[in-house]
Amino acid sequence: SAAYGTNATASLSKMPLSLLDAAGADIGLGGTISGIVDFHSNPGGAPTGDARVMIKGLTRSGLLLTSRPVDLALVAKLSPTEAQARAVVQDGGTAMGRLQGRIAGMPTSGALFDRLSAGNLFAQLRYSGPAETLWRLAAIDTFDITGKLDAAVDVHGTLANPQVQGSLAGDDLRVQSALTGTDLQHVKARGSFNGSQLQLTGFAGQAAGGSVIGSGIVDLAGIGPGRGPKIDIRLAAQKAQILNLATMSATVTGPIRIVSDGSGGTIAGRLRVEKAHWKLGAASGA
Repeated sequence: SAAYGTNATASLSKMPLSLLDAAGADIGLGGTISGIVDFHSNPGGAPTGDARVMIKGLTRSGLLLTSRPVDLALVAKLSPTEAQARAVVQDGGTAMGRLQGRIAGMPTSGALFDRLSAGNLFAQLRYSGPAETLWRLAAIDTFDITGKLDAAVDVHGTLANPQVQGSLAGDDLRVQSALTGTDLQHVKARGSFNGSQLQLTGFAGQAAGGSVIGSGIVDLAGIGPGRGPKIDIRLAAQKAQILNLATMSATVTGPIRIVSDGSGGTIAGRLRVEKAHWKLGAASGA
């Protein structure tokens, strides 16, 4: 009972992560988890625990895309005033990324998320591998990114207001959108983190004989349930095919701006249509 506290040990063996969706989490995780999780809670005190688990074939599915399966080895520890974790991302037995993080100085009372948010955060990420692994785990369906990505990131501050330093780079990425049919190939991208912002200092790619270049900012502050990052990206298209669907296509030249406050956004531009086609009466009646 609550008067005597709770002490529990769970031994997991290939438990499907899809059970989280069955319990109402609705986060689209796939794979299996094995390992040991200990949890302790005393009356009037903050809960503590340990976890040593291996997740095999970890994926996340959105409306249109499913992430590439990876294995994740995780060790985590929770004390009344500190939470820490170390993880290694593997593909076919080869380590692609390493993450370590610690939240110190947590208050000893309140809900766990509030305590984590109030603590002092320090985390490091080192990653060299397929961009789609990280991108699709975020379950962002508007567009997809594939190709090799290198990232080195250090994070300080708090969960609510992360201060990020580091860089990311890709030299032969591919950016595709199933919604518009856009297909940018041989994309070269460079970005650096400053505070809570990812500054895309350089972006260039090819689109069906044309080109797209640009820069922009992705702000990670304020991300939470129902709210994504703030985005302000400016692009310049030169005879680039940005729309390519079965019923219509368009090749354009001119500036494009993509803006989002994290819950909605706009795409605007002053474009000259170089070439376009459409099919009347092709819409489905379903």
